[in-house]
Amino acid sequence: MSASGRPPSGSSSRDLLVTLAVACPAGALVAAFLTAAPHANPDSLAFEALARSLQQGLGFSYREPMLPGLELKAFRSPAYAVFLAGTLAAGGVQVALALQGALAAATAALIADLARRAGGVRVAGITLAALLLWGGPWR
Repeated sequence: MSASGRPPSGSSSRDLLVTLAVACPAGALVAAFLTAAPHANPDSLAFEALARSLQQGLGFSYREPMLPGLELKAFRSPAYAVFLAGTLAAGGVQVALALQGALAAATAALIADLARRAGGVRVAGITLAALLLWGGPWR
């Protein structure tokens, strides 16, 4: 519902779908090929090890390279490890990065749509630009 109590018009829904159709592939390409540094964060190694452990049927456990001989269990968020295991199985690290980029761009588009509904097209454009240029998801 809009602020006036009426449901959003068909054109605004169509605009959102067009924005998502453009933003998601663009986000996937940027994340997977232009700015990809999949192991820049030390946590990424741990999550990848957890995902590989899940793929091998060993559950939520992995060996931390910095702590040899210590097997860690349920030390990280399980949902992301499951997501990563699926995307690694579907095509490796590049697929995981591409899907994360597409999800980040979709989130930016959806937040911009909320901004448009609350403040108009100019606010939506500024919001979308700020979210896409922020760089957090693209590192």
